[in-house]
Amino acid sequence: MQLELITDVKQLRGTFYYELLPDLYKGKHRSSNSVFIQGDTFDLLEPVFTGSVPSFDPYGPTTISGRKIEDLARKLEDLAKSVKAARSSAEVTEWGSFHPSVSQDLTDWQVARPQIACLLEDLGGWLRAVRAKDRPVSILGL
Repeated sequence: MQLELITDVKQLRGTFYYELLPDLYKGKHRSSNSVFIQGDTFDLLEPVFTGSVPSFDPYGPTTISGRKIEDLARKLEDLAKSVKAARSSAEVTEWGSFHPSVSQDLTDWQVARPQIACLLEDLGGWLRAVRAKDRPVSILGL
């Protein structure tokens, strides 16, 4: 599991990534302006996306703009605070019940916790930067 926000297309290996494009989706993937999250890692964030963006489609494009971007960024940053404070992954109530493989990958919580918090903060900051430019965000599912 790659617990980081990927900002360089050259770092991608295979196709198991979610892409966040700072624009309207026009049929082209892997933009140099996008950020990427490895598919298994996205399982940790999916409850926040589905809770913030009711139209979110994990298998296709979903575009959000304006206040929706701000709400998503805030919820990701709130989750980062919960992760930092949690003594185990089970204490992060925002996750609910997530995919069992994610739970197994987080067995070393003391190592994973700061990486996950950093990912969440980085993604929240990236979303706020896009929002500041008054651009939409297209979330491209698997």
